[in-house]
Amino acid sequence: MTFWNIVSGLAIFLLAMGMLEQAIRGLAGGLLSRWLGEAARPASSAWAGMVVTLIVQSSTLTSLLVLAFAAAGTLPLLNAIAAIIGATLGTTGTGWLVALFGFKFSIESIAVPVIGAGALASLVGTPERPLATTGRLLVAFGLLLLGLGLMKTSAGNLTLLLPTDEPLALPGWLFLLGGMVVTAAIQSSTATVLLTLTALHGGLITLADGAFIVTGANLGTTSTMVIATLRGAAMKRRLALANILYHGFCSALGVALLLLLGTLNWQPGWDPTIALAAFHTSFTLAGMMLFWPLLQPLTHWLERRFGSSESERVAPWLVASAATVPAAATAATERAVRLLGEHVIALNARNLRLPGSFDLPAIPTRFTFEQRYELIKRLEGEILRFVLQTQTLSLESREADTLQHHLDAARSLVLAAKSLKDIRANLAELRHHSAAGVIEYIEQQRTHAVEIYRTVLRLLKEAHDRTYVGEQLELLQPRLAQAHREGHELLYQHGLSGIDEMTLSTLLNVNRELWQSNRELATAVAALYSLN
Repeated sequence: MTFWNIVSGLAIFLLAMGMLEQAIRGLAGGLLSRWLGEAARPASSAWAGMVVTLIVQSSTLTSLLVLAFAAAGTLPLLNAIAAIIGATLGTTGTGWLVALFGFKFSIESIAVPVIGAGALASLVGTPERPLATTGRLLVAFGLLLLGLGLMKTSAGNLTLLLPTDEPLALPGWLFLLGGMVVTAAIQSSTATVLLTLTALHGGLITLADGAFIVTGANLGTTSTMVIATLRGAAMKRRLALANILYHGFCSALGVALLLLLGTLNWQPGWDPTIALAAFHTSFTLAGMMLFWPLLQPLTHWLERRFGSSESERVAPWLVASAATVPAAATAATERAVRLLGEHVIALNARNLRLPGSFDLPAIPTRFTFEQRYELIKRLEGEILRFVLQTQTLSLESREADTLQHHLDAARSLVLAAKSLKDIRANLAELRHHSAAGVIEYIEQQRTHAVEIYRTVLRLLKEAHDRTYVGEQLELLQPRLAQAHREGHELLYQHGLSGIDEMTLSTLLNVNRELWQSNRELATAVAALYSLN
């Protein structure tokens, strides 16, 4: 029964980690995700990765969050690698907590009251209220302590059943391989480290054996990201390779340190569990410091690898992995909507033959008008499909509203392009008209369009404060009305002379569609910033 108690303790511990992750996501998941995804510099990303890992107690979860933001295109590859490096250091904190406090008192005596208090809070609070979520967090924490206590007690009893009082006599490479395989199997390096600390405390293994195990666990933890990127986009595969290279570097450093300590007959006189936690942190921190100067060259090298298999997609970052993290999903759709707006303005500016540079370098100049419009429609479809994928998750009301606003913005942008597409033949015809009133009208509307498009493009290309955007839209509305009104006044002025009836009708239709297109552009900006 002793062996099965260890297995049961591990199972309870893994279950508790899953519950703990869900509870933390319910209480502060959005905040942690946004913090991780919005880090501006590599050092900030590393710090965020470490702190998030300490809070959620899972470097695997942090790595998957990083993967989602990187795939969404909102976290540069350099920052993403830095965040994973920070997460690797953060995962060593659990070992310190267990080594310092886990074996010093009866864990079970604390676990049961914590579980009871959490269960009571869950029953009293409604499922969606913070009290119930806090209750589930306490239950998860209590189960985690219970699993750890069960493993600790059982490991101590297991030594009584061994034929000798000596620890297991196995070669170091076997413990290294065992740590890697066990971590890959249970998908948790934290659990492997805790099992190792428990076995070390119970006398089943030596300090050197435990050090080999945690070194192997450091490499085995990469399996989760590798599995998640088997069919992934280019960015995901680059990040997975960086993850393997970094953890391989740290593990090699750990083995080298172990061999060096072995020749020095390393036998610290303090608690072996604390010594193991110190070793784990030491080789991880040393690996981080030695690897950090290689980040820039590694990033440049990886960016030339793994040509994208999704070249036909307009927004290749709208991928399933990004849809699994609401904060990454909203950032990805926002980026796609901004790109859609640039494409629409580029198309409309080309349609109106506007002076200045409104075109996008990303669109080959050989593309016809129809191909550019098809690209806009395809991008709208990609946004819609991605939002539908994301909406299958459990979203907070704020996140659901944001996604809906992004959809509204995309629809308005496409309508802005369609309005000018519908009058493309009319515009071509009017450009060859010789009547003075027609020429004056075309030049007048082109002048208004240049100012309107520049304002909208400025608000679309980069994020701005919502108050500033609101002020700019208030200033833009009179401009839209002025363009529409002056067009009508000019047509009325020349309606009795110089313009035939068919042309006059065409001009009225063009004036209406231009006004409608400009209104949709302003509506799209308001929706993007959730102002409508």
